[in-house]
Amino acid sequence: MSNVANASINTFGNSPKVDFVPTSEQLITLTIGQLQDLVTQAVEKANQPLQDRIESLEKMVATQDAKIATLTSTQEQDVNRICLDIAYDRQRLARLEQRPAPGVTAPTAPPKGEKTISRIAKVKNFLKN
Repeated sequence: MSNVANASINTFGNSPKVDFVPTSEQLITLTIGQLQDLVTQAVEKANQPLQDRIESLEKMVATQDAKIATLTSTQEQDVNRICLDIAYDRQRLARLEQRPAPGVTAPTAPPKGEKTISRIAKVKNFLKN
């Protein structure tokens, strides 16, 4: 009996056969390092698609931020241009409103008397000097 017990201890039970297929219920022994390596590899393998997706989304967000900044700048320029156009249009309208209507004669200057003519002559003489 002791020979049989020693033989199974030395070989850890029955030797596996060549065409042996392990079942899911079979027990195995791993060191802590091996288990940590397996878990690390599994986590890295599972996280890689997620990391790739996060990187692509970050690039997309950066691109959209640049587009938003460009659109905001363009919008501000357009608003400023439109405000300036509105101001110019108001000035043109005000000038048009001040012009006399066609067919209406502008008020004429009062007739010039002798005093006015002499004053005009003095101003012209003064300006010549």
